[in-house]
Amino acid sequence: MQPADNTGNDEAEMWKNSGEGEDVPLAAKIDRTFVPTLFNDENMDFVVLNPQLQGSHIVYNVKGMDRQGPWEGQRRYSQFHALHETLQLKWPGVFIPKIPPKKAIGSKEIKFIHERRFYLERFLRKCSMLEFIINSEEFLCFSRPSGDIENCLNKVTKFNTAIQIDRMHKATDIKERMYDLTEKERFNNVIIEFSFFAKKVIPQLKVMKKLIQHFQQIKTSSIANHKGLYNILSNYEDLNLNVYVEQNKQRMVLGHETQGVDLKTQMDDLIQKQNNPFVDMYHWCKGEIYDLQALCDAVTSREAVEKQQKKLEQKKKNTQADLENVSQGKKTVRTLFKNDKDTSGMQNSIENVKFIILYNLSVRKRDRQFTAPSRDLDNLLG
Repeated sequence: MQPADNTGNDEAEMWKNSGEGEDVPLAAKIDRTFVPTLFNDENMDFVVLNPQLQGSHIVYNVKGMDRQGPWEGQRRYSQFHALHETLQLKWPGVFIPKIPPKKAIGSKEIKFIHERRFYLERFLRKCSMLEFIINSEEFLCFSRPSGDIENCLNKVTKFNTAIQIDRMHKATDIKERMYDLTEKERFNNVIIEFSFFAKKVIPQLKVMKKLIQHFQQIKTSSIANHKGLYNILSNYEDLNLNVYVEQNKQRMVLGHETQGVDLKTQMDDLIQKQNNPFVDMYHWCKGEIYDLQALCDAVTSREAVEKQQKKLEQKKKNTQADLENVSQGKKTVRTLFKNDKDTSGMQNSIENVKFIILYNLSVRKRDRQFTAPSRDLDNLLG
């Protein structure tokens, strides 16, 4: 089946009957016995099935499982994409599997859709290996939406860096205090070495993928030629040779019976069993590239969080030093703000605090519980 140029009802009918036909050679035709490592981490609770055209969009039937039980529904690629971006943003430093990139042209070609379906399913199954991900607030917006999925993901709770780090520590059960500086340094070196390795190997894998794709096309063409030749011989025998031999099967070529089975049946069985091993090799290679890229993304986001954490720690130290200077009379509160915008933005707050403090002091002075000159407060607040 070739991708149709039809529109309207014809296009809808094409998708309704698309299935996994002969011209869907990628994910739909992967031989699970050839490269078992391609499927060694499968979680059969998560599936993406039956891509269908609804209006101007392709939707997939998606099923999964979490702590609340099974869930299912129809999802679009854009919703997978929104989930992936949100998970990367909310779980920095955590391995978030990649999904196929966006495609503006040819996004409704049947071969492309079936390959995309395979990698979306692969994404969910790899996510399912991390229970804290599939049970997270972000993933529940996708699996158990209470409204529009993309709007729900946009409204997910925003955390500051400190809370985000604490959340990851709890989810992954990692306790930094268990490791001394030497061990942390060793872990950092391993991550750095991996980053260098990935940067070298990913380009090589991309070249390998391109070569395998070329071999895959040659093998697919070879299989098609075998089928074509077989069909020509079979039709010739049925339409011509059969007449000359007066329908005597013992004088036929393909129809000649050997030990109770004719050669035609054997040839037909052989043709049907032909597989293209390069399809599996192609998807193994592409999957490795996806996983390495996802790990590199996790390392990059981890580095960004570490920089932010160091920045916050330095800011905390500076603030503590400023407070000590204020308490010792070396600085005033107003000098803590570095520019005019900070000063003007906090002016009203300072004046309000001064008013409240002075009011309380005056009340306590009246009650003869406390005496303190208001000028000391003015000196403190600047």
